[in-house]
Amino acid sequence: MKKKEAEKRSKIPANPEKPKKIKKNKAGSSPKNDEIQEVEFSYTLSELPSSQHKAGLAGLYLVIEWLKDQEINKDLFEKTEISETGLKMKLTKQDVRNLFNEIYKPIQVETESKTIRKNQKTKQEIKPIKQIKKMEKIEKYIYEIKSKLKKNDLEPIREEVQKETNLKTGKSKQVTYYLYEEERPNKKKDKTGNEIEPLRTIESAEEKTYFIYLDTYPNGSFLFHKFEPESGLWIKLWRDMMWSILRGVPATRNPYTERFEKKFNNADSDKSWYQLIEMDERKNSTDLPSTYYIGAQSNNAENISFYDFNKNLFLLHFWPFVAQVYAPKKMQYDSKIKDYKLADNGYAICIPDIIRLQSFCETFSSLMTNRSIDKFGYRPAEAVVYFSQVAGLDTSKRLHQVIKQKIGGSKFFEIVHAIDTLHCEKDGNNIRIRANTRIKPDIFQEDEVSRLKKLYINYLFQKQIIENALHKMNQISGFYELFRNYPYEYFFKYGNGNFKIDAVTFFNEEKIKGDYAMEANVTQEKIPKTIELLVYQVIQTYIYSKLESKYQLKWDPSMKSNERGQNFSDKKSKIAKEAFLAIRSRADNADFINYFTSTICSVSQRLGEEGFITLTEALYKDPEKVRALSMLALSANSSKGELNESNNFGKRNGQRWSHSTGCRN
Repeated sequence: MKKKEAEKRSKIPANPEKPKKIKKNKAGSSPKNDEIQEVEFSYTLSELPSSQHKAGLAGLYLVIEWLKDQEINKDLFEKTEISETGLKMKLTKQDVRNLFNEIYKPIQVETESKTIRKNQKTKQEIKPIKQIKKMEKIEKYIYEIKSKLKKNDLEPIREEVQKETNLKTGKSKQVTYYLYEEERPNKKKDKTGNEIEPLRTIESAEEKTYFIYLDTYPNGSFLFHKFEPESGLWIKLWRDMMWSILRGVPATRNPYTERFEKKFNNADSDKSWYQLIEMDERKNSTDLPSTYYIGAQSNNAENISFYDFNKNLFLLHFWPFVAQVYAPKKMQYDSKIKDYKLADNGYAICIPDIIRLQSFCETFSSLMTNRSIDKFGYRPAEAVVYFSQVAGLDTSKRLHQVIKQKIGGSKFFEIVHAIDTLHCEKDGNNIRIRANTRIKPDIFQEDEVSRLKKLYINYLFQKQIIENALHKMNQISGFYELFRNYPYEYFFKYGNGNFKIDAVTFFNEEKIKGDYAMEANVTQEKIPKTIELLVYQVIQTYIYSKLESKYQLKWDPSMKSNERGQNFSDKKSKIAKEAFLAIRSRADNADFINYFTSTICSVSQRLGEEGFITLTEALYKDPEKVRALSMLALSANSSKGELNESNNFGKRNGQRWSHSTGCRN
């Protein structure tokens, strides 16, 4: 044994040579690969692993087509063959450079700032490129204020003498009050949060200074040059998403900044080129960063790394040009204004899972030009949604509309499996995926959600009623939880976009449905009222009966726009709020039924025998529904506006309003 081991050792050289390393260039390629001038490859949709890859394939073709239109690289288009199932193409290193220079082309956009910017590290002021002055419309509100003291510098508009009694001594005396006009930048609110109407409103113009800075953003290729209207709202939304979600970390913006500063040496495109050369070797994969694939991580919870084949990774540079971007909103409490308001809630990114590539690319142009240019704040009104699922349904609906227009008639064929909708939000340096929803084409669901989105504009109301429609639940399911979880004042505010307006609209829609049913009734049989309208009638009768019996108030047209009318409205609101709070406190069904029958129905109700039977059955079989309807009816009947023929709230004239707590549609 010792002899054999000695023979083995004698065969090993004393100084064995190390294997020679192959020198690679900066892009990570060997000299052998430098000899390759052109590579031919193909993609098949069914073999791609995700909707982001499939959208990337469509984006790649659309960029190639755009380069041809700009006469930058016609040869590349000639070497590309598209079909319904995939793409075949030939690429050179210069072709890849042309593609990357197009998709990573930067643009500098002038941005207005009300304050001078400061460097976050040094805290030094950043000099703006210029300053501009703007005349802005300012509204000021004039209110009356009382004072026991006479102001030397102001002349009172009038004096009032009131008799006051001292609570301690019981003695009375005459007190003189001086009334002055007070100018306020915002409307006053009463204790319940309702706005108080001013004596008058003064409009004026005020000059304000804005500081202009140049910020670098993605240019957007054909999205900007081909499809963007003059408003620039859609491309701004897309650029903001890119800078917030995909390129939120400053280092990931280097492809743009280096090209703007003319410091780039095609390193990114050349690296991708050399990766493509080795695409047929399955072992040649690379890390998959979240910059290119949303949701990718260095390691997941099971300590598994994210990798992708070089060939597929190439496509992920192009999918953002096909994705549809929306702006979700959320409602949050603002301590400054002491009220709820809408706030930005990240971005909803809708990515089509394509099954017919050529048809989708031919449809894409019409899809992009079929967008509304109406404005909501600094976003396109059509892009504002209250949860991401609505964004996916809107994209699917617009796609169906375009297909119908192209084919004609009511026929259409599917070119996508579904719409993958990602609700993403930047949290520090991390990107959080708040929701990931797959929306399958469903024309009836798309139309219903679109109708509800246009009809109801209050955040809470619209969000809840659409969620109910999507989950095929009762249309007012979950409303009682809303009534319990938010301050009761929220449901009684009167004004554009407030909850009360949508409550009135809801019952108006029920009335319209009843009118349609009567018109379509061929047999002319009496159609019973729905439980929604019965509850509304019961609540309205209760409020008006209490106004007459308790306050001796009965409405007549002469009350309009005077103190008597205001008193009527205040007392009406008071009765509605008291009943609302009483019902809200009775979570137990038996307690609610007892209150409804003994208090709400204590006044004379003219429902007819059939109406009483319907109401009684609903009250005992589904008390939760009657409770939610009752509170909704109390909100609708709380002050100005009620369900009648002259009321404009329920008319479907297509005109809606913008407001601080909902979306203009």
